[in-house]
Amino acid sequence: KLSKSMRQKAADARPVDPKAVITEVAPKVVEVHAHRPGGRPRKVTVERRKKWFESLDVEALLLQRGISFRPPNWAKGHWMRLDEFDNREYDIRGPEEWIRCGFSSHGEFLPLRAQALRLNEDNSGVWEECMCVGKDADQFIVRWRDDAQSLVGRLQILFFGEDPEVFADRLLYAFQALHKAQSRAQLNFFVDNMPIDDIQCLGIDQVARILALARSSRSLKDASTELAANELVREVNLDFARTMNKIVFMHDPEVLGHAREVPDLPNSDIGKDKEAGIFSGVNICDLEDEDESLFARPVPWFALWPLPEYDFTQTFSSFCFGSLLIKPEVVSTLCGVSAECLWLLSTCQYVTRFESILKVEQFRQSQRTRIGQTSKDVRDTWVSNIIQIIQRNFKDVGKGWFSIHETNPDTYAEGKVKKLLYMIRLMMEDTLRYFVLDSVEDYCRAIEYCSPAEVHVRGLLDISSTFQPRPLVEPAVRGSSLE
Repeated sequence: KLSKSMRQKAADARPVDPKAVITEVAPKVVEVHAHRPGGRPRKVTVERRKKWFESLDVEALLLQRGISFRPPNWAKGHWMRLDEFDNREYDIRGPEEWIRCGFSSHGEFLPLRAQALRLNEDNSGVWEECMCVGKDADQFIVRWRDDAQSLVGRLQILFFGEDPEVFADRLLYAFQALHKAQSRAQLNFFVDNMPIDDIQCLGIDQVARILALARSSRSLKDASTELAANELVREVNLDFARTMNKIVFMHDPEVLGHAREVPDLPNSDIGKDKEAGIFSGVNICDLEDEDESLFARPVPWFALWPLPEYDFTQTFSSFCFGSLLIKPEVVSTLCGVSAECLWLLSTCQYVTRFESILKVEQFRQSQRTRIGQTSKDVRDTWVSNIIQIIQRNFKDVGKGWFSIHETNPDTYAEGKVKKLLYMIRLMMEDTLRYFVLDSVEDYCRAIEYCSPAEVHVRGLLDISSTFQPRPLVEPAVRGSSLE
């Protein structure tokens, strides 16, 4: 008793771990769990990565990339949403995976530790510690230190265990993609609204050549397609005029001068007083993507698509050595055997159609007769037809891989006739197996079709049966691989 009480006191005196109220997701590392002796344990890598992430300041990293949310006008000139240009390839976990990390082994959800961008009323923002308590559509629900809750997007929250440098690069990519999309939209808007009255259109010879190529078939030369052809010519002329305007616009000195004034960093000019011009903030270099302009591509020397070196002779030789389908006789034989197997699968070894009422002895006799006739057809007709197909197709084949007149056991073992016969034997075994299964299924359905749903016995001579209409379903052929 004394020993038991002392053990109880010692157990009660042990320090109790405080109950966790928040989840700190460990960084994702690619390390083996069971390290080699003398190697670096995985837990050490995780702890080092965790301390490194905690030592980084996300706001300082963003400032190094020219991004700051402290000025109230940090979104000046943004008429597109920044979240629409988020690149999810930077994600190590999806939104649902982050939320699942908050559930413990007992099913209890603990808020996730994170750092999010808190926007004030004047649209200025600061990065503060918070807890992610849930998810609403594409946004996360965060709780700040003053117990206030708000919704933030994926670009506004940095989870504990996520690399701050990768997150800063993700924001930089979103800002650059936003500015590029806006520049492209503005420049295309300018080009689309340029006058086309004085622009030279396609010549008569060019239009005639286009129509001749477009209406080369007999059905398109009908007079009823003249209106549609004129409309297409008008669209081609409009596209040609737009292209000419685009060339003039992109080589305009004023546009090129303002293009050089575009800041390299996303919002490095925030807070500066700058006279806004019609082309200010437009990067002419972002109008076209790489390899978009056909004139910028080098002219190839050959009108052929380059391919890597390929040894066709060796590959074809290896295929012929390992494949059976290299002779028309083999294909004809397999097709004939498949046809015979499908014919057997279409039959049934039991009687499943009853034209009149049968006694038990008549039913048994009809089943015995059908089983005997089916066995005879399988043994005499089906097997004989397959043997005749093989002999007929290979009787004129001389010495080689497919010689059926080979008498040397070693040559027969190395040849392909043995493999072909083995393949045919497997096809016949599968056919017999599926034939029996289909026949049993047909038999069971036939018995269920003829059985009453309810039987009421009121007396020795007073019996009534209730039948329900059941559709007679044809069984599916399971040997579909033989088709």
